[in-house]
Amino acid sequence: MIQKDYNIGDQIGPINYIVSKEDVIDFISLLESNVSFQRFISVKEARKGNFPESIVPGNMHLILLSNFLMTSIKNIILKKMEIIFRHIVKQNIQLIIRGFITNVSYENNTKYYECDITIEDDQGISLVIANSKFTIK
Repeated sequence: MIQKDYNIGDQIGPINYIVSKEDVIDFISLLESNVSFQRFISVKEARKGNFPESIVPGNMHLILLSNFLMTSIKNIILKKMEIIFRHIVKQNIQLIIRGFITNVSYENNTKYYECDITIEDDQGISLVIANSKFTIK
């Protein structure tokens, strides 16, 4: 973990990550819902939903991105995270997660940082884009 002052243009990461089927099973086992999550763990069910194979659940991306920031920046207080899904994210592929500081501002004597974060595949295609706002204790 790094404790530092960030400036516009500073990069956070990158890290490499693979979301396995076991990760997805662990994630959906925590959810209490009457909704079937079989499309995330069964290729047959995924194809019924017009997906080429089992994919990573959308809500799981929020956890991946939040965890990326919290493990990269010491004493972070996350205030906002907005996500745009550009492509589906398949399981068991190499993902690259990285962020860039896009704004630094002050509100009520508190310094806030804004950061754009991407999840890319190994070809550099942006699969998920997020914008976060945080402060550091």
